[in-house]
Amino acid sequence: FGLPGTWLILVVSFLYGYAGHFEKLGFPLLAFLAVAAVAAEGLEYLLAMAGAKRFGASRKGAIASIVGGIIGAILCAPLFFGIGALPGLFGGAFFGAFCYEWVTRRDLEHSIRSGFGAFLGRVSGTMVKLFAALAMIGTVLYALRSI
Repeated sequence: FGLPGTWLILVVSFLYGYAGHFEKLGFPLLAFLAVAAVAAEGLEYLLAMAGAKRFGASRKGAIASIVGGIIGAILCAPLFFGIGALPGLFGGAFFGAFCYEWVTRRDLEHSIRSGFGAFLGRVSGTMVKLFAALAMIGTVLYALRSI
């Protein structure tokens, strides 16, 4: 997984409900959070792959952008108190697509264009996931408003 914010929101909400607050955070809300987390994760990866393909990457190049993003996020996570995962995610997506396309086609312009598409797709996917996380937090806070 890319950045695990939506999953953390789901797990913390479940644990809070389990600790005695299921009257506020019941099954319907937790089911909504689970669906939102799965949808956000899927959309993030679909947009990342679509961005790479839109700018000319092959299917395997688009997959390489996903793998590169995950590796970049993991490698850069210790930087800047964890915030390094975000530039690592975006840079890794670029370099994943770029490297695959460069190795297979040896066309620098095409490889850069594919990497740029992967970068844009990953940024847009991360923004969608951010908005989903904010919606999840808002929903939980609304449910807890009278506690």
